[in-house]
Amino acid sequence: MKAIVFGANGYLGSAIVDELRKNSFDVTTSSRSSDETEFQTEDGFDAIIASGKKFDACIWAQGQNASDTLSSASNFDAIFEANIGFIVKSLSALIENNLLAPQARLVVLSSVWQSLSRTNKFSYSVSKSAVEGLVNSFIADYSAKGYAMNAVLPGVVDTPMTRANLSENQIKKIENETPSQHLVSASNVAKVVSWLSSPESAGVNGQFIRVDNGWSHIRAI
Repeated sequence: MKAIVFGANGYLGSAIVDELRKNSFDVTTSSRSSDETEFQTEDGFDAIIASGKKFDACIWAQGQNASDTLSSASNFDAIFEANIGFIVKSLSALIENNLLAPQARLVVLSSVWQSLSRTNKFSYSVSKSAVEGLVNSFIADYSAKGYAMNAVLPGVVDTPMTRANLSENQIKKIENETPSQHLVSASNVAKVVSWLSSPESAGVNGQFIRVDNGWSHIRAI
């Protein structure tokens, strides 16, 4: 099986690539270009088109975080482009160039902030909320062609960036609010993405799967 992973250089993207390869996927990695409107692969997109390669799975793990409010959202357009515009453009390119295999499975890495809210998360939450419309619209238009699309919504993932951006007390608070008493790992997220990318998840379509050890169900903001 062949897969392409957008945002493969990120911490979660790298974990997803490793998990897919562990499960015998032939993985093409991709990253956004400097202007954040096009995508690049190690072989070049034109080379992929010329090769006739068709992907059984496509995963979007790219994105950009932000802390702002409506009145301070000076970078809103860039955040929206990174988190939703890029997905629309790259997905359109895949379809227009006939790069999706029959029964292709598509997975978008979103966030629990797609459907939750908190202070100072305006641009990020708005852009992630748009993922729900993307997934629902795509399956309405393309499920008849055999394609499936789902989204994975991680909570607070235990990564070096999380440890750098949150204080020990903040992390402990989140752990205490989580039924399992610990943060979700990148491996946890990658395993769910890999399963959704495989034929074993046939019948799962248009779903938004939270991977947060239950935190979002009992959180206290």
